[in-house]
Parts: sequence; C-alpha cells; structure tokens
Amino acid sequence: MAIVSDPIVVVTAADEGYTMPLAVMGRSLLGSLDPGRRVHLYVIADRVAARSRRRIRASWGNGRLEVTWLVPDLDRLRHVKVDGHVRVATYFRLLVGTLLPHTVERAIYLDADVIVEHDLGLLWDLPLDRHPIAAAQDWIVLTVSAPNGLANWRELGLEATQKYFNAGVLLIDLERWRREQTETRILAHLNANRQSVRWWDQDGLNAVLGRDCLELDPRWNLNIRNRTFPSRESLPFSRREYEAILASPWICHFATHVKPWHTDCEHPHRERFFHYLDETAWAGWRPTRPAPQPGTGLRARLARLAARLRDRKTMP
Repeated sequence: MAIVSDPIVVVTAADEGYTMPLAVMGRSLLGSLDPGRRVHLYVIADRVAARSRRRIRASWGNGRLEVTWLVPDLDRLRHVKVDGHVRVATYFRLLVGTLLPHTVERAIYLDADVIVEHDLGLLWDLPLDRHPIAAAQDWIVLTVSAPNGLANWRELGLEATQKYFNAGVLLIDLERWRREQTETRILAHLNANRQSVRWWDQDGLNAVLGRDCLELDPRWNLNIRNRTFPSRESLPFSRREYEAILASPWICHFATHVKPWHTDCEHPHRERFFHYLDETAWAGWRPTRPAPQPGTGLRARLARLAARLRDRKTMP
C-alpha cells in the first residue's frame, strides 16, 4: 500500500520519569497504525537525558515515525498547581499552539501513560466541524457538577449537566486554538481559580472548552480505576456496554496514580503495557518489589506510596 503523503500529527509530553512509558506508547501506536499512514510525533519534554532519548528512538525504529523534541517555556507554568502524583509536565499540553509550527493546524494529543490498540488514523480523520476539540467523557468525574467535578461550576456559569471530559486523549483544531488564544485563557483560569482546582490542567480545559467539546466514542479513552463494574449511577453505560469497552478499548489510558509499572497495579490491561514494553529498548523489565499489604489506614496508604516511589526510582 502506498504511504499517505501527509502524516498524522501526534503530540505528547514527558519528563525523565516518563521515558519508559513514552517508549511504550509510541510502540503501541506504531503497532496498530494502518500501513499506509505516517506519524510526526512531537514530544514536549523537560530534562530528558540524551541516553533516554536514544533508547526511545531505538524503540521506535520505524521509517513511518518522525520525532521532534520540543522544549516548553516553564516560566509560563510557574504558577500552576502541582501536587499528588502530578508533575508540571501534565500542563505541557496547554502549550501546543505555541510550540508546534503554525503550519500544523490539527493534532492529536496523547498522554504518555496510554497504549494505542486501534488505528489512530481513524481518530485523525474525524471531522471536528465547529468544535475546537474532541475528547471522551471522564469515567470518574462524569459532569462538572459532580461532587469531584469543578468546585465553582456555578460561578463559571456552566450547566450542571455539562459533561466533564478526560484530557488524556484530545483531537485539537490548532488553528482555532491559536486564533481564540485558548492557551492564554486556560492559564488565566487556572491562575484565577487556583484554590478551587482539583484535577490540574484538566479542570482548566473543561472550564474553558467544555461547552463546545465534541464527545468521542468512549473506546478512544478507557480511563477506569479497576476491573470492577461500578454502580449504574457512576457510569453512563449499561453493564453490557461497559464490558464491551473494557474488553476491546481503542486507547487504554492508565489514568490514576497507580500505573502498570507499579507493583500494586491491578489494571485489567496491565499485561498489554508489558506486551508493548517488550518491543522497546526496555524489553524484559518488570517491577520486582513486593506489593504493599492491603489496607485502608494511613499506614497502609503511606506504605503503598513509598512502594510506588521505589518503583519509580528502579525504572531503568
């Protein structure tokens, strides 16, 4: 099959701690891509060592993938809220309009903690029509008015039923993003509402763009906590729909603080992560420390946190 001339533009973000997951994401993307497609992958990166970049390139050794490394302006993000498992790198996606060449008018943003199991060309070809972005509904925070949604949704003039989307997979109209100064508007919102921000940059994206977001098929962003079917009120799917999506996601997003490379991860698609990892320069690596003992008390939670930090330090 002849190679399509125009590449799919994909953007992601990482720092040194996410180099191995980044390699896995790129490997999975290539594995599911139509043979007639090419990808130009822009990596917004902060302090990624030259050795790590070489290992990533070796993992992606494929003529259909071109890589460009971009350096973020950290000064623009000096006031953002960073806590928990989130680092400043999660905000890098907000800088896409500034960092990518202005000749690029459309892009797919992918978090580094996803694996792609479906041809990304199908998402790339999706018409956005009048919408600035497309995203899938979050599976943990369903609406802006949910108990863990936007704390000040009323003050922002939002409808209670406005769906809250997950920002790990985005299709972006970059021309409109730039024209409407979206980056500046989101950063201004995050700065003005710092005390009420719960879910970091994702709150800003939902506050500014949520009214006009094209909803993606949920298979494009499986962002569950675990394999257990929640209560009917907590997901907009029937049990049958839920199990079908869970069985065959198009993009699997390890969205919570427990990742496949942690010993205590019980995600139903964890082994798929290691399937792709074994096709990278990190082949064969596995976390080896014993999982923390179950429990809900403070001591148990601290033990799990300490184990995850140890896992991060032992990632090669």
